[in-house]
Amino acid sequence: MLYYDFAEYIIYFLIFAAILLPAEVLVLYLVWRFKYRERVSRRISVDGAIKDDEDPADYLRRVSPFTAYDGRIKPLRWLSQLLVQSGAALRLPSLLALIGTIAVVVLLLTRFFSFPWLLAFIVSGIAAGVLPLFALTILRDRRVRQIDTQLPDAIDVLVRSIRAGHPIAVAIAAVGREMPEPIGTEFRVAADEQTYGLDLETAMTNMRQRINHGDLSLIVVAISIQSKSGGNLTEVLSNLSNIIRNRHKLRNKVRAFSAEGRASGIALSLMPVGLFGILWVIAPNFYGDVWDVVYVKPILISSLAWMLFGIFIIFRMVNFKI
Repeated sequence: MLYYDFAEYIIYFLIFAAILLPAEVLVLYLVWRFKYRERVSRRISVDGAIKDDEDPADYLRRVSPFTAYDGRIKPLRWLSQLLVQSGAALRLPSLLALIGTIAVVVLLLTRFFSFPWLLAFIVSGIAAGVLPLFALTILRDRRVRQIDTQLPDAIDVLVRSIRAGHPIAVAIAAVGREMPEPIGTEFRVAADEQTYGLDLETAMTNMRQRINHGDLSLIVVAISIQSKSGGNLTEVLSNLSNIIRNRHKLRNKVRAFSAEGRASGIALSLMPVGLFGILWVIAPNFYGDVWDVVYVKPILISSLAWMLFGIFIIFRMVNFKI
């Protein structure tokens, strides 16, 4: 009996994979199609592409995949901003097409497993709305962490270039030329925007909106003040670089000290799920025999809610923000 149940689960898994593979192929095609990161590393050629009445800076923002030009659609501005900050090489229409594809695939999958139509629509809508946003949020957080690591070195390059006698615009271009992805790309875009007509303050403000990093806001404010009223910009940036670097060291030290607590929290969180899976395999009727009892479902739901609350408390105790 157990063998046939296991074989049935294998068949369901293969059917699920057969339905999921075309969607994955579509996603990979879209990612490959719009992966233009290398093009941002070079000067964007605008010869013959700009209309007579079009601003070159507007054209640059329109053709670059790292600018929030889709933000002009007000109801979807937050989604466009999240897409830009994540660094994903997708345009907003492609993201909407991907969301629609996920909804259709999940709907067909739920109907294949005989879900009611109402429940199938609810599950497909939740999956289409949650999964892309969750993935973009993870990409954005990872990109912010990378920029947080690269930012002190970028400031040092900026300071050395200014001390060598270069203007700020040339120093920004030097940072974009010498620093790797992702911070190098952002500084290159800022340099290109200045080349095609934007002023320094607007270009730096656009970069701050694309990255959404707190320390970068301090750099933008310092450069803006220096461009308007003057001042010792190199000293301000040097001090800021030291502060960011020391804070990054402190953050890494705290993460090292709390690593054991995080590992324990992960183990305690996965243990009930693992036990449920083991019991489901070795004793399929363990829950089935009592499932129709009146008090079983409320007790299980209450236990699940209490477990989730405990997991939340555990991870709040072992995660520190500095």
